Amino acid sequence: VPVDAGSSYSIKGLRKALEWISTVQRSGNPDLRFLGLLLNRVDLRRGISRVILQDVKKQFMREQRFKTSLPFSHLVPAAEYGKKTIFEDYPESKAAQSYETLANEVLSLCNSHLKGQV
Repeated sequence: VPVDAGSSYSIKGLRKALEWISTVQRSGNPDLRFLGLLLNRVDLRRGISRVILQDVKKQFMREQRFKTSLPFSHLVPAAEYGKKTIFEDYPESKAAQSYETLANEVLSLCNSHLKGQV
């Protein structure tokens, strides 16, 4: 579940998503799992990002959060506008590196789930 580090509404959305997951688990799909929350558009120069990061760390255990967070980057919408990916236009950028790290983390979590380790 993505959490926009630039918006307090994203915490409310996260809570709603977790409630929904719990409801679905109780009402017929107990195998539905919450893989983790992803801090997105993190810009530590902005006070709101720092506050949201603190709140997320207080309210959610480390196991509930991805280790990787995605930085705020103007390069992502710029690549999108050009109908390309961040990897095509700006492969050496911090944003591209963060997305690659996240992809590897997700793959690792999925492999652990498949092996029954999580």
